[in-house]
Amino acid sequence: MWALLDVIVDRYFEITDTIDDRLDDVEDIVFSDRVGDNIPRELFDLRRSMVAFRRAVAPLREVLSELLRGDVGYIGEHALTHLQDVYDHVLRITDLIESQRDLLTGLLEAHLAVVSNRMNQVMKLTSSWGAILIVGTLIAGIYGMNFTHMPELRWRFGYVYALLLMAVSTALLYRMFKRRGWL
Repeated sequence: MWALLDVIVDRYFEITDTIDDRLDDVEDIVFSDRVGDNIPRELFDLRRSMVAFRRAVAPLREVLSELLRGDVGYIGEHALTHLQDVYDHVLRITDLIESQRDLLTGLLEAHLAVVSNRMNQVMKLTSSWGAILIVGTLIAGIYGMNFTHMPELRWRFGYVYALLLMAVSTALLYRMFKRRGWL
């Protein structure tokens, strides 16, 4: 019986190694420049697999604990020594599952932080272009009003002055946002 349990538990280590490899792959994707829309799905699929795996391992720990108490009469001292080794392996596997689950939670949080940072960059870019364009629109809107007492309207270079004011303000804002790294 202990040999059968030992084979089963040793195969669990192969599963934890596979999960580690999948976690490494997802970690590389999360922290790469490549944007992946399926990362949350992969993370939740992996989490679902880990929960199912944990549900398979956890009862084995309880069974081995019962067997190690010595309440079962047909298990000898030699078998108890081997069962203790199997029990230790099960404990290691449950610890590995818990650490992998923590790592998975951290990866999900890191993914959300990366997505949030990317969205912040897009918002900076959009806001910068909006600010650049609104100044020219404001100047054009003011000069487009039908006022008769605007000194620049009667001035010969008023039209050129308005266009130059729009161009200079747009260029200054572009340069300022470019220097800050927003564009």
